[in-house]
Amino acid sequence: MMNKMNIALDYDNTYTLDSDLWDVFIKLLAMRGHTVYIVTMRYVTQPIEPILDLVPGNVHYTSGKAKRKFMTEHNIRIDVWVDDIPDFILYDAEDI
Repeated sequence: MMNKMNIALDYDNTYTLDSDLWDVFIKLLAMRGHTVYIVTMRYVTQPIEPILDLVPGNVHYTSGKAKRKFMTEHNIRIDVWVDDIPDFILYDAEDI
């Protein structure tokens, strides 16, 4: 029996560096029952569009706040983080 994972994928300079690759990966993860969340430091007023169909309802804008704390406050446990700036998982943007 396989455990299901919640995976947080950063958008800017992670997903955007090779969106075709990440699209395939996201589809594969979904086929295997895992859930991918896009977790970005962006504000809601800076929406991301191209990926919304792949992760419906799973795009989270932290508005510069630490990503782990933000997701925990929204009762979402992340098992795996993929981020070009891992410090943003633990720290607010203003603290980096």
